Amino acid sequence: MKTTMTLNRLKKLVDAEVARGNGRVRVCVDKSSLWDGNGTFEICDLAEAQIMHIPIVDGDGFHETHKDGTEKLRRCFVLSWDYIVSEPTVSKSDKVEEETK
Repeated sequence: MKTTMTLNRLKKLVDAEVARGNGRVRVCVDKSSLWDGNGTFEICDLAEAQIMHIPIVDGDGFHETHKDGTEKLRRCFVLSWDYIVSEPTVSKSDKVEEETK
């Protein structure tokens, strides 16, 4: 069952992270969760808000690395939305019409 994100729930999550010492981390938005597949962004319900370690990307699109070869990561408070791209449905009558053509 999906839980609806309310302002009170979001505040509790943020307060908990501040209490853990994460008050100065960046807040980021997972824009891939907003993409509707048609070239536009949608207004969606907030699904998650959590601390994540995301890779840092350089100007060439590659992940930045430390001198020892390990990947550079940034700690962020990431907001993700609940958006499900639905596949277009084709009815049986549409298929029959296409086969008869």
